Amino acid sequence: MALVLLFVTVVLFSVCEVSMNAVYRVGDSAGWTMIDHPDYKRWASTKRFHVGDTLIFTYLTQYHDVMEVSHHDYVHCKTNSAKAVYHTGSDSVSLTKPGEFYFICSNDGHCSAGQKLHIKSSSNNAAIIRNFYLTIATVFALCIYKTNSLTDHIN
Repeated sequence: MALVLLFVTVVLFSVCEVSMNAVYRVGDSAGWTMIDHPDYKRWASTKRFHVGDTLIFTYLTQYHDVMEVSHHDYVHCKTNSAKAVYHTGSDSVSLTKPGEFYFICSNDGHCSAGQKLHIKSSSNNAAIIRNFYLTIATVFALCIYKTNSLTDHIN
């Protein structure tokens, strides 16, 4: 019985973990573009990004790309020392750590015209709490299992 409880607990917490991570399409329906000059600063200000979330950049590859850059390169729209370059037209970027992330389009004039994104990712406290409760549930299930084992031996 205790093993069944442990299994159910692990499955439930695993499902919770998947549902806690958000996937954001950068620019929502507009995507990563210059058409109609989306306000990526405003877009980002309406979201709360956490470790484990994913950014999806969708764009036409003949006109755009995505570069992850430093703060300095973001401010000055410099493209010569990118941390990462994406160019598939449907790029997934996972936020693997807390901190600030900067993205620009490297095509001439796009960054200076506003095709750039700055986000701040914070640690996912929900994951920490989930792991704490999972540990407690595991210890509880093991205690029940041991108690049942001892009871079986006495009887």
